[in-house]
Amino acid sequence: MIALTIALGILAALLQAAVVPAFFLDAWAAPIPACALIAAWAAARRPEETWPIAAAAALVLGVISVERAGWFLLALLPSVGGAILLASVSRENRGLSARLSRGIAAAAIGSLGYAAVLGLGAARDGAVFRESAAVAFAAVGTALLAAIVVTALTPFRRHPVGLFR
Repeated sequence: MIALTIALGILAALLQAAVVPAFFLDAWAAPIPACALIAAWAAARRPEETWPIAAAAALVLGVISVERAGWFLLALLPSVGGAILLASVSRENRGLSARLSRGIAAAAIGSLGYAAVLGLGAARDGAVFRESAAVAFAAVGTALLAAIVVTALTPFRRHPVGLFR
């Protein structure tokens, strides 16, 4: 399963770097496939399985971007943290609607955290606040993308055991 999550993380990073910018003129408004995948995987499968996605996506984005991979890893951590927090808070709800709501919320949290961390890393003080409408649009787009991925991953869901159900 680790190989699959690494491959999906690489694919999400390549989509983010090569395909998504072709559809959005404003980079702040573009959805973030890596955040959506992390949130959706955590909601449909298990949150602790998301670390290879974040690491692989950060490495690929760091290689093909001017930013360092460490900034991308820090930027993807809010998605992982939000997914873990939401999974631990809402353990009792295991239906599709609960997984969708957790995936959507974690993707939105992750997208906002991603923009904030990379805005800080690029030393663009206040850019996230100046571009707040575009960042909110990106959060909504990322959340919708996560909802699609959660729905697609639902048939491949493991039977939960332990803390993250």
